[in-house]
Amino acid sequence: MPGSGMVCPCHGSTYDIDGTLIYGVLGPGQGSLRQYNAAFDGADLLKIEVPGLNLRIKSIAVVTSTPTSRRLRLTFPGFAGSDYRVRYTPDLSAAPQAVPFAITPGGPAVQTSLHVGAANTVVSVWVDNMATRGFYVIELVVGQVG
Repeated sequence: MPGSGMVCPCHGSTYDIDGTLIYGVLGPGQGSLRQYNAAFDGADLLKIEVPGLNLRIKSIAVVTSTPTSRRLRLTFPGFAGSDYRVRYTPDLSAAPQAVPFAITPGGPAVQTSLHVGAANTVVSVWVDNMATRGFYVIELVVGQVG
C-alpha cells in the first residue's frame, strides 16, 4: 500500500516501523528486518548496538615520538568505505569526547576523522597521551544529520 511503511531504496521491499515485512519483492524466504538495541540522548546522539561488528581496539601501544612526547597507537579493523573518529573519556561515567589524532607516528595530531578506502584493512592512529588513565573509543560514523 503506497505511503505506508518504509521502502528499502536498494530492493524495493516495504517494512513497517518495527521492521516487520509488509511487502517483499525478493520472494519466498525474505524476512523482517533484524532489530538492534538503540538509545537516543534526546539531543543529537543515537547509539545503536550491532553485535558482531567487531569494532574493538585490537591493540594499544605506547610510542615515543620525541624524548618529551608519548603517544598511544590504537589499532583496529577498518571496513571499506567507512569513516571513523576517536573519542576519549577519563572514566565510564562521562560521555566520550572527540579527540584529534595523527595518521602517522610522528605526524601532527590534527585529524578528526579517517576514511578507509576500497579494501578492508587494519588501521592504526596515534593520539597524544595526555592522561594517565581513561578510555578510548573508535567510533564508526554511519551518517550525519544536517
